[in-house]
Amino acid sequence: MLPPMTNINSEVDDVRHRLFELISKLSYDDILKLVDELESRLNFKAQDRRKHARKSTKIETSITTRDATLSDTSLHDISFKEFMQNISNEGAYIKTAYPFRIHQELSLIFPLSGVKDPINITGTIERIDPEGVGVKFDEIISDV
Repeated sequence: MLPPMTNINSEVDDVRHRLFELISKLSYDDILKLVDELESRLNFKAQDRRKHARKSTKIETSITTRDATLSDTSLHDISFKEFMQNISNEGAYIKTAYPFRIHQELSLIFPLSGVKDPINITGTIERIDPEGVGVKFDEIISDV
């Protein structure tokens, strides 16, 4: 015989509450690791979360961000070039060894096939892995 639905709902709510308590005590980096582990166990792929499909590419991208240098702790504009590995209307993945931080803001300039002028857009670092960073654009690009 199955337990009454009210007991099941109550138990599920208790488990959700306990999970929320545990997760709220984790650092942001540990939360990202937990999400990756859960997605891996459930065979859930990052593209399943995306609203817009990513297109594989290799576009040289000019990046400017505000950051401190090793010799000076005040913020300065730092500019360099890296290669974008994939792109969608709302973001991109850029291969880089630069030590970005989650939520760090940056400006990107890159050419886009079929578009006369280079794209000049701002964005935020949303994901970091050993190979590079995931950037969410501040606005949607319609020409991708």
